[in-house]
Amino acid sequence: MTHLVIWIPGAPESPNRWRARNTRGRMRETKTQREKAQMCAIKARFEAEVARPGIQTVFHGPTRIRFELRRVRLLDDDNAVASVKHYRDGITKAVLPLGDGPGTPYRWEPVVQIRVGRKAEEGVFVEIEEEDA
Repeated sequence: MTHLVIWIPGAPESPNRWRARNTRGRMRETKTQREKAQMCAIKARFEAEVARPGIQTVFHGPTRIRFELRRVRLLDDDNAVASVKHYRDGITKAVLPLGDGPGTPYRWEPVVQIRVGRKAEEGVFVEIEEEDA
């Protein structure tokens, strides 16, 4: 069973803060988040392939994807889901070639939030695990 762990440093902002920006500012922010997640996924994929040659790091079959949002201040549930949307898009582009639509074999778990201390590192922890068919 294939297992990939991705760490994306820096907690995403609440989507409520994006409303204050103009359209170009929102587009720039979403692109930055998507590319950051994609680069972190590519790095994790490369490290997994170097550590265990021959491992499959692109997922085509039944797969479970779990997000942990680690922040000092927790968001309400709707904002937590919306704040990781662009990370989800970047990870999908890097390691989930079938996309993130409803007809894919991927199972997206609800976003879990974990409160961390003020001096702890904030970020998004993503775990992708291939399930038995």
